[in-house]
Amino acid sequence: MKKYRHELPWNKIHDAEKKYQSLINAPPEVLAEIQQITAMDGDVDAQIVGLTEHQLNILNYVINGEMTPNAAEGFVRHSRTWINARIVAIKTGNYFILEEK
Repeated sequence: MKKYRHELPWNKIHDAEKKYQSLINAPPEVLAEIQQITAMDGDVDAQIVGLTEHQLNILNYVINGEMTPNAAEGFVRHSRTWINARIVAIKTGNYFILEEK
């Protein structure tokens, strides 16, 4: 399993935010470069995934054995494949918290 260094993409993101005041204002070339850094050969284990607090809590229940993945499907409204990939990301620390809509 690959270890992922978070410093590189975060530094690029912070530099772009400083220069353009927001990633929304950044040109497509800068965003493409950031995406290219975070996409590591399609290896799901090494990709950084975004999770809401609710999804993280439900997936932690699955990891701790307090809930089955089948039951979690209904709470997070995603498939077992999606859940399994996010569980791997949580265990390796390759995730970040998204704001809930």
